[in-house]
Amino acid sequence: MRKSSTLLPLGVCLVLSISVSAQNSALELNGTNYVFYNGIDPVNPGGDFTVEFWAYVPSLIQDGQMHQFVSQGDPTVQDAFYMGYDASGNIVVGNQWLDINGNPTSTGVPMPVGQWTHLAFTFSANYDTAALYVNGILRTTNANGYLFNDGQNFQIGVATNGAQPMTGRIDELQTWYEVLTAAQIRSGMLAIVNVNDPNLNLYMNFNAGSGTAVNNNAANSPNTDHAGTIDGTDVADSWLSSPVQFGDNAITLNGVTDQVNIPANSLYDLSAGTVEFWVNPTTLSSTFSTVVGNRGTGGVRYAFDLSATQIGIDNGSASVAVMNYNVPLSTWTHLAFVNDGTQSTVYINGIPTGTIAGSFGPATGQPLTLGIAKNTSGSDTQPFAGGIDEVRIWNTQQPAAAILNNMDSTLLGNEPGLVGQFSFNDGNAGTDNTGMTVALDGTSNTNDGVLTNLAMTGTTSNFVAHPLTGIPLPILLTDFTASRQNNTALLQWQTAQEENTREFLVQRGSDGATFSTIGSVAAAGNSSTTLNYSFVDGSPLTGNNYYRLEEVDQDGYTTYTSVRLLNFSSSESSQQLTWYATSYKTAEVYLTRGSNELYTLTDVSGQTLRQGQLSGGKTDVSGLPAGLYIVKVLTFTGQALTTKVLLP
Repeated sequence: MRKSSTLLPLGVCLVLSISVSAQNSALELNGTNYVFYNGIDPVNPGGDFTVEFWAYVPSLIQDGQMHQFVSQGDPTVQDAFYMGYDASGNIVVGNQWLDINGNPTSTGVPMPVGQWTHLAFTFSANYDTAALYVNGILRTTNANGYLFNDGQNFQIGVATNGAQPMTGRIDELQTWYEVLTAAQIRSGMLAIVNVNDPNLNLYMNFNAGSGTAVNNNAANSPNTDHAGTIDGTDVADSWLSSPVQFGDNAITLNGVTDQVNIPANSLYDLSAGTVEFWVNPTTLSSTFSTVVGNRGTGGVRYAFDLSATQIGIDNGSASVAVMNYNVPLSTWTHLAFVNDGTQSTVYINGIPTGTIAGSFGPATGQPLTLGIAKNTSGSDTQPFAGGIDEVRIWNTQQPAAAILNNMDSTLLGNEPGLVGQFSFNDGNAGTDNTGMTVALDGTSNTNDGVLTNLAMTGTTSNFVAHPLTGIPLPILLTDFTASRQNNTALLQWQTAQEENTREFLVQRGSDGATFSTIGSVAAAGNSSTTLNYSFVDGSPLTGNNYYRLEEVDQDGYTTYTSVRLLNFSSSESSQQLTWYATSYKTAEVYLTRGSNELYTLTDVSGQTLRQGQLSGGKTDVSGLPAGLYIVKVLTFTGQALTTKVLLP
């Protein structure tokens, strides 16, 4: 049976997925209930550990006391471990967070209120250092912690002595006998938990939804057979639906006040580059609505606007530069704008359709806002009504093939030039998402935004389902490439996990819309290891060849990958890659009729020394010891060209 899971390339370098179960619930802490757990030291008292969970605090309890989400150890001798917030509303981590005199102290990091927040704490026994992460971002460190004395069982929602109860919610609680890295914490916030990891001691997903038992799902833990028990009063009110999950989602805005506010970041200050997004307008009029805008108190750097008949770019000049086009209503359309400093080429559903004159604009330091125009003074204007998804900001001019190939997939986030990616792949479409208000940035920039004024409750939730066709089910497809091998096309793909797969159908078309099957490759069926597949098209079409894979399950379900484009026209295939010496130990590599194609520089052993994009079809090889080097360029037609460069 098909597992309800999907690919989530979220974070710096990992491809991740998360199961969306029939029931996704969290533990409701009402100040009178708590969980008592009699397992063996979920938090390691003798060495390295990580504790992480999602938390929701509706409001701070103003009683001058601390309030604890989790605790373990003997509080009577101040050697307990605990995480919660103190009387000032700051996050506090007991025992590992001390002042220079060894007394417990606050981290100084405020506990977010009224929103679901991911908290993670790591402690390294070898280096005597502690670190606190909020939503996967390192907020503060401390070097005055020490190993804590156990002596009491692990509890949730209260101190181990029954004091300092918590009012709020908790979900996806994990404890590890290791120090997770920043990248692991960030990318794992909405990921499937590897329950077989030997360092995972406790994993409570709180998906029981009823009863008093809270199970540990860590398969290799000494606590496998242990379960927590909900105790106290009002035990029946200990469960509620949770939005903490991955979802193939987009957001919808009401066209009045709804908006997404992303902090200003110098990486968004583009003189040239690429901005792309999916849009699904419900209404458009004769006046413009702003979908994406980098504007604020300092003016307008760039804003992408839609009316009923035009697409416009506002760069702060006297008037909005436009292109005539009717973006359809109630239909998802992909728009991409590639600006070279003088004009933008506009791609509609991956196809170059026209140009809009002008640069992206001269102002700097503006916030990035989705769904409304922020003005220098006065009220916000030009609200947008409809859906927005997969907003990406690049400081590079993306090639046509990359736009087409990437538009149907959430990217890994570590692609060269990608400085912002907002995919909205959290929450539960069409149901209650109260408190799920953080717009996660899927790049290493981690410049998270905030969903502002959106209705997140019940069926009025602003999360709606928008599964991209490039997200395969039920496999983790980590790579899919198409390259020219003389007069043939080589397709290669890689999976990291497969469940119940039968075969891959290789499909080809000439227009990117209509496909036919040209071959098949048997799939593994079930696998949790990396597998590599390939297929050779020995008779590609003259001109454009669009390739995709159709994955077929054992039970007949199918899904598609994103599309790859190769061109076999004779005029393009004659591109040549050459080099010549320009001075001592300096050479220039030149691609005939080249522009900004991707290249890789390696030594003869295959070690990558540099990656980037050509400039005007050229790049230099310099600053290296004498020897033989290899430059590989991938042309926009998918041809891989290689030349050897000798530095004397």
